[in-house]
Amino acid sequence: MKQWNNETMERGVTLIELVIYVAILGFVTIAVVSMVYPVLKASNRSSASTEIQQNGRFILEKLNQDIGKAESVNQPTEGSPTSDSLSLHMSDGKDTVYEINSGVLTIKIYEGANLLETTELTTKAVSFKKRNTGSDLPYFRLVKNTGSKPTVQINFRIEYKKGTEIILFQDYQTTVSLK
Repeated sequence: MKQWNNETMERGVTLIELVIYVAILGFVTIAVVSMVYPVLKASNRSSASTEIQQNGRFILEKLNQDIGKAESVNQPTEGSPTSDSLSLHMSDGKDTVYEINSGVLTIKIYEGANLLETTELTTKAVSFKKRNTGSDLPYFRLVKNTGSKPTVQINFRIEYKKGTEIILFQDYQTTVSLK
C-alpha cells in the first residue's frame, strides 16, 4: 500500500507547465478566431447583398407599377426635366409622390391638398442615395418622346452601412413609360 506524505500532496502545477498550457490555449484560440472571422464577415456581406437586392427589386417594381398606371407626370416637369422627387397623377384623381428624405424613400398619396397615406419603401438597414457617376444625376428625369407617352428615367444607389462604414452598395438605372 502506498503512503502519502506531505511532499507528494503539496506538489502542484509548476510555472513552466502553466506557461505551456496558456501558450497552447492561446494558439488554439487564435486558430479558431482566424477561421471563424472570415466566415462571419462573408455572412454579413451576404446579408447586406440580400437586403440591397430585395430593396432594389421592390422599389423598381413599385415605381414600374405606379408609373405604368399614371395618367401624367406632375414632377419633374417638361421645363425642368430633372428632379429629386416624382409626382404622378393617377387615374383615380389622386397624386402619388415619391420623395427622398435623409436616405429614406417614401411614397405619399394625396387627394387634392390632403395627405392620405405615407409609406416608407426602404428598410432601416439601407440608405437610398444618388448614383455616384461623376455628374450630378437626379433620381428622376422626365423624357418626352415625340408621338408617344413620356418616360421617366430613374437613377439611384442603395447603400448598406454598418455605423459610418459602407459595407456594400448597388446602383440602379431604368426607364419606365406611362402606359
